[in-house]
Amino acid sequence: MNSIITAISILLASIMLTQGVVLPIEATDINEKPAPKTEAEYYSKSIFLGDSLMLGYRNYIAWHKDAPVYSATFLSAASYSAAHALNETDDLHPLLRGKKQTVWENVKDLDADRVFILFGTNDLIVKDADLVVDDMFMLVDKIHENCPYTEVYVISMTPVYEGVSKGALNNQTVDIYNTMLQEQAEDHEAVYIDINTLLKNEAGSIQSQYCSDDYVHLTDKAYSEIWQPVFNDLATRAVEKAKENENK
Repeated sequence: MNSIITAISILLASIMLTQGVVLPIEATDINEKPAPKTEAEYYSKSIFLGDSLMLGYRNYIAWHKDAPVYSATFLSAASYSAAHALNETDDLHPLLRGKKQTVWENVKDLDADRVFILFGTNDLIVKDADLVVDDMFMLVDKIHENCPYTEVYVISMTPVYEGVSKGALNNQTVDIYNTMLQEQAEDHEAVYIDINTLLKNEAGSIQSQYCSDDYVHLTDKAYSEIWQPVFNDLATRAVEKAKENENK
């Protein structure tokens, strides 16, 4: 990892917003890529990778062309998981330009500045939380190995509906997974983004207005009230930081 650290410096200082989400203050690389001038430009060379929850975000964004994230590339599929993403010949790899290939190959082909990853829901059905975390960071390390100038963001798992228990998938295990994901992110040169906390009720389950199926999937309201402000804020911070640097 030392060679990666010398190639890219991600400043992992973070703040706890009043809503409860952990976001990076800044994420700065040293590969001399142009700094983003607008929020849409920030996402224009970004990849959003994930399962049906990310697919839901893609479908939401498709109807909101004014959203900065609209300019991003979505590589998401139903039933997709970190384990699938690590499998170089997996049939579930999303199509990009008419072909299926690994995440790191897609990142390299697109010369992506950053990747946002959300997995875990399908993984926890068949694996324990610690093994899913291992898969996640194996994937992160693969991206860094092949694309050392790409920033990597790992998104927390979202809470599930009250009473849901399938394999290891339940709210208690989701919390264990998210804690490990956050604690280990810095060691793998990744930035942790907490969506989970914003979606929870006092009992630790997903708030009913944010769940579309009494299981794990999200409503448009979840994407508009929770996801959008988080990712809009992240892009705004990056643009403001770029302007500050220009004025120095």
